[in-house]
Amino acid sequence: MSDNFSHIDPSAAQAAAIDEVRKAFSVLWERVDFLMPEGADKTFVRRTLRTASMWVNAAIMHHEDGSERK
Repeated sequence: MSDNFSHIDPSAAQAAAIDEVRKAFSVLWERVDFLMPEGADKTFVRRTLRTASMWVNAAIMHHEDGSERK
């Protein structure tokens, strides 16, 4: 099976960093949600922030060369 679909359990430090990322994006989204009117732009921003947070988490779990941190 390709490594693209494998699961990596985060270390305690990685889990803590991922939790901080989640909290930071949650705070950002709460503020953006309050300030923006409903509509397509707000939906786009919500999805973009979600994508950005996933990429931050992926970076936490991998080295710069893309190899898994163990």
